[in-house]
Amino acid sequence: MDLATAAGQQRFADRLLAIMATPDLNALPAIADYARYLTDTMAHCRFVERHFPQTNPKASSGAADFHCKPNSIRELFPIIHQLYVLKSWGVDGDFAEFGCFKGYSSSMLSYACAHLGLKMHIFDSFEGLPPSEKSGYDAGQYAGSLDEVTDHVTRFGAIEAVEFHKGFFADTFRDWRPPQLMCLWMDVDLEVSSRDLMVAADRLSPEATLFSHECTAGIFVEGAIVTQPSPDNPIPPMLARHNELQRPLTGHYVAGYTGAFWPRDTGVPVINTEVLMNLARKLA
Repeated sequence: MDLATAAGQQRFADRLLAIMATPDLNALPAIADYARYLTDTMAHCRFVERHFPQTNPKASSGAADFHCKPNSIRELFPIIHQLYVLKSWGVDGDFAEFGCFKGYSSSMLSYACAHLGLKMHIFDSFEGLPPSEKSGYDAGQYAGSLDEVTDHVTRFGAIEAVEFHKGFFADTFRDWRPPQLMCLWMDVDLEVSSRDLMVAADRLSPEATLFSHECTAGIFVEGAIVTQPSPDNPIPPMLARHNELQRPLTGHYVAGYTGAFWPRDTGVPVINTEVLMNLARKLA
């Protein structure tokens, strides 16, 4: 099978669905475990989407951080799927989320981590964004208190899988480094925040995957990532650090404002979003 293209992945998914519909074959552990994971985590994502608080009572109705659901299931479910893939490949490490706002994505992703027996680390100031000149953001935007996020992840996610790390990234990583990581997801909005957290790149497994918000489809050009530095662009520091580590990144667009990235030579590619969502829909 050609698994490097969306068409090849779709052909593989179609054959997998045929196996999943065949009695006895669909009871094989590898098939049943995968099907259960996809159906269970997708159902949980829909639960969170339906019941998570809609609006931020501390923001005005016209503010950028008025809505508490900044990401879609189409953006987050590929991360959930990739965690399963990485673990099935035997990749070691924990999962880290940088920037959680009110805990919407955390509630979905922590549930997947608990399902897989993975530790999830959530890094956030819990005081909103740091100052950043000419970024278009105000200091303190997208704030969710630690108590608020803990309550949300307890009610809508899997708090037992989570360890919180409170503080601005520059302070958190001044004298401390995270454990080994297999995957990270960052929704940090700012170039300065991305630069401050990139010490975590040193702790990523060679096969690890990175997901980031603030991406558009146009930055992915035939396997290359083409983007320019700006105060509200977190992607260039990620690319620069991986070049320094001699692990240049490739990747593709996921959905919304999310992209997936992995080391070109050693990383595990991320499934095409449309193929994955079709597979999950047919399993429901």
